[in-house]
Amino acid sequence: MIVPLRPLATDPGGVFPRLAACPRGTVIPTAGSWLGEVSAGDVLPGATASVNGQAPKFVNPWCGMTLGQLADAGLYAGQAADLTAAWPDPAIYLDPVYWAELERRNAIQAKSSRPPLDTFREQRPPAYPLPQAGPAC
Repeated sequence: MIVPLRPLATDPGGVFPRLAACPRGTVIPTAGSWLGEVSAGDVLPGATASVNGQAPKFVNPWCGMTLGQLADAGLYAGQAADLTAAWPDPAIYLDPVYWAELERRNAIQAKSSRPPLDTFREQRPPAYPLPQAGPAC
């Protein structure tokens, strides 16, 4: 398996300065390389999780594992300043029939992990939003 190596909001292991020497789009094997020995929690994003009905917490499920234990290689996407994001045109959410259907579906589904619908009508910056690494391992 090849995992994407995208910058996170923090870089506790100092991985991305080392990757900067590689061209964007490089596939780096983990077997027998420094990348395989890196803590997976330092390069893979954490997630919000709820255990046994408790309040959701931001956790890093990759702590205690190396990237080499999880993946055969990493695909280097580039440094944070080089990445951009493509968002849907907010004008598509101005259609009243489509918006009513989105509101209907939103009322049915759990809202805890999703942003409010009105955020879809806002312009977003082209900068890539950096995911959180999660708590230190």
